[in-house]
Amino acid sequence: MSGAGTKLGVGTHFCLDGETVEVAEFASLATGMEVILKDGRDRLARDVAARTPDL
Repeated sequence: MSGAGTKLGVGTHFCLDGETVEVAEFASLATGMEVILKDGRDRLARDVAARTPDL
């Protein structure tokens, strides 16, 4: 994985493990932000979490 990054928002599409997914919503957790994704069959995945950067 590279150190490159991009901004994500609700409605953003990107490729994850060879499948196109869409950001459906964000959930705020004590440990950072969880990204809820929707695949091409409208299935939701809650197991992808994004760690917030240390400031």
